[in-house]
Amino acid sequence: GRIAAALAAARERAASPLWRTVGAAEDAAPSSLAVLGVRAFDPTLVPDTMAGATVLSSVHRGPADLELLGGRSVFTAGFPALSPAMGLTHGVHGLGETVTVSATSSRTAVPDPDAYADLLAAALDEVAQDR
Repeated sequence: GRIAAALAAARERAASPLWRTVGAAEDAAPSSLAVLGVRAFDPTLVPDTMAGATVLSSVHRGPADLELLGGRSVFTAGFPALSPAMGLTHGVHGLGETVTVSATSSRTAVPDPDAYADLLAAALDEVAQDR
């Protein structure tokens, strides 16, 4: 039942005007152009400059009603991957009323990951106190 409900919600989102607009550019491009882009992608190539090197991935996984081997899940997490063009990623993952925040970094982007984690924790604490 939950899978059917999730699929119905996904179909409803896909039918929205926003997603039709987003998909219009992809639909207008010839598939051979997409194939060319995928074949030309070199994951080892590091750009000389980039506009940004931070990624934020946010996922709300719904109510805290997941069970595994008879135990109830109390949190969820995810760790977005790094690439040559992304030296710092953040994950914000919610399950029920619990939110887990993760950060993954390379030493070139964040030389002291422990200091960064402390700064991030302090900033999140400050935001939580302002609520």
